[in-house]
Amino acid sequence: MYRRGVKLALVAVIAACGGAQAPRQEPTGERSAVVVPAPAQPQPLPVEHAPATAPTIQAPHGGSITTLAVTADGGAVVSADELGDVRLWPVLDGTREPRVVQLAGARSLAITRAASGFHIAMVDNVGGLTALHVDNNGATVGRWVHPAEPAFVGIEAVPSGFIGWRADQTVMRISADGAVSAPLATPPGEQLVSIAIRNERAFAVVRDARTKLRVRKLVIAPTLAWGDKLSSQLEVGPVIAVSPNGAMVASIVPGPNGGVPDDRRGIAHRLHVYKISGEEVMSRALAGAGAFAFITDDKIAAAVPGRAWWFTLERSDRVSLDSASGIEAIDAGILAVGAGRAIIAAGNELMFSYPNAPAQYLGYDLETPGVMTFGPEGNLLVGAGSRFLVLDDALRTLATPSLGVTNGSAAAFVRWLGGDDWLLEHMNASDGTAEVRIVRPRSQPASAFKLAMTQLLHYEPSTQLATLSHGPATGVYRVDRAKRTFTQVGTVPKGMSPGNTRLVPLTPSLASGMQVAMISTERLTSIRWLKEPSDLTRGVELIVDGSITAVSRAGHVFVWESHAGLELVVYRNAKRLGVVPTVGAGVITPDPSGTAIALILPHSVSVVGIDGTPRWSLAVQNVLEVVWGPGGELAIMTVNGVARVDSATGVPRAARCGWGFGIASKPHPASVRVESMCTQLAR
Repeated sequence: MYRRGVKLALVAVIAACGGAQAPRQEPTGERSAVVVPAPAQPQPLPVEHAPATAPTIQAPHGGSITTLAVTADGGAVVSADELGDVRLWPVLDGTREPRVVQLAGARSLAITRAASGFHIAMVDNVGGLTALHVDNNGATVGRWVHPAEPAFVGIEAVPSGFIGWRADQTVMRISADGAVSAPLATPPGEQLVSIAIRNERAFAVVRDARTKLRVRKLVIAPTLAWGDKLSSQLEVGPVIAVSPNGAMVASIVPGPNGGVPDDRRGIAHRLHVYKISGEEVMSRALAGAGAFAFITDDKIAAAVPGRAWWFTLERSDRVSLDSASGIEAIDAGILAVGAGRAIIAAGNELMFSYPNAPAQYLGYDLETPGVMTFGPEGNLLVGAGSRFLVLDDALRTLATPSLGVTNGSAAAFVRWLGGDDWLLEHMNASDGTAEVRIVRPRSQPASAFKLAMTQLLHYEPSTQLATLSHGPATGVYRVDRAKRTFTQVGTVPKGMSPGNTRLVPLTPSLASGMQVAMISTERLTSIRWLKEPSDLTRGVELIVDGSITAVSRAGHVFVWESHAGLELVVYRNAKRLGVVPTVGAGVITPDPSGTAIALILPHSVSVVGIDGTPRWSLAVQNVLEVVWGPGGELAIMTVNGVARVDSATGVPRAARCGWGFGIASKPHPASVRVESMCTQLAR
């Protein structure tokens, strides 16, 4: 359950790391070592405990993944996206969805397992370090913050915590409970570039006085200390990878001309693998630089744009990905390894690459709904393209009905008629035409009412009248559930353009006997309220000077008019009822009873009474549609989720961002790159 205005309050508590002893320097040289004794007492950072009742939020990434880290056993991942949000993938078998983690703006991440949950460390975009202890659902148990003075550059996980390095050329150990060891200074005459750790075997890339990149051992237990430098004959780039047994290192080195690809071969870089002794094991050309890592002691995976390459140290064993799958080119800088596979960022989902098996993708079948309506027992039906889901009160999937929309086509309108019957309008992707039909799942499809194009469709259950607007087939139609027919009973009067006419069926018991409202924008904007749907020439008519935005089932017509300022004016049966105060011009959705409206603005949804009384406002962005339900609630659909909201209070009852989570052999449908609605509502 989600509650409006509830946010996990985590205040950054900053503490200095005092008490560090100055490093003791041994004589330098090819076989030298610089040792720093352990401090008498590590300095713990302050911790703030999160409430035990903090909700767990499940949601896909709102944008493409920009960095990720994996546990040592390869069974869990923490990732950050281009919007700054962080997700915990507690398992990677498709049984548990990613959880929102209360971190933001990650530049690099590290993760290690805890007795109960995980320890996660993040270096943010300004160099601050934050460490979290989260439970198995991603809820924060403890939080430690280290200031960016001096800035942290990178972070790596070790079984007992993390190793971090800073812009002041120091390295420090950070325990799982936030204790920080005395910093270890980089040896004189050297500049620390990066650190790589595997199974507590650590090596650093340093730049010497001659600006040559060298590899130096880093002792991380029982205390931090610098070890020997490897052979000066090793040709390495700024990043290295370490084999599981610690006996080899690998690096990608830019080719000639600063790594500019050759016009003929496209080769710009080389992957080198060396034994610690200095012997070269392998050197292979790569068409582009990317991320790389040892999968096992004899296999290396490398990700370059659009391809994953596998190398066996005895021979070249290259496996390419399907570049014609419709997925973005793989981000060359995002790869981790674990459990015998490479884990690569693929848009906002994870891709698993194997040396001798097809790739797999971990993500959601449906993230961006296209249509939404209430159905039997107050359940919601949402759909995208040809796929539909029936959702319960908690927005969990109850069923996946087939409504007869072929693959490649898309539903434009769905409305429940009662029983198992649905009124459906959908577009045919093959020729751009459209169809309207009454669909009964598990039955033969009814004959379709053909349209030259998709048109605006409305339906009124009390009269079983439907209307089509803004197109060649504009008119009033009778829906017969028993026969499953859709028959025209009213046409647009002569002299009126069907393309400039909108028809809306009304509830006669609420609209003083009126059955249809007709709006024309041919020359002037006119409104007619009609009692007889078969004769659209008769009715009470009104000319207005404004833009009509909505019509309620009770016959209210809402018009944006400019007077002293922009006003939302309400008319009914050719009479001006008054002005509804609003905080801005947006999309209006009236409630079924005609007593209130929902106002969709760029950053909120509000409900206001027809008499102008404000009821509530809910901060949520990228709203596509609001639907009023029969049980006194609203359903809100955004570009990447659905929420059920109490219409009286505005308190969200449930929110869901993504359905059909699991592992697939092909990339899941691309999603819209905006912040997840589920994280917005949890604030």
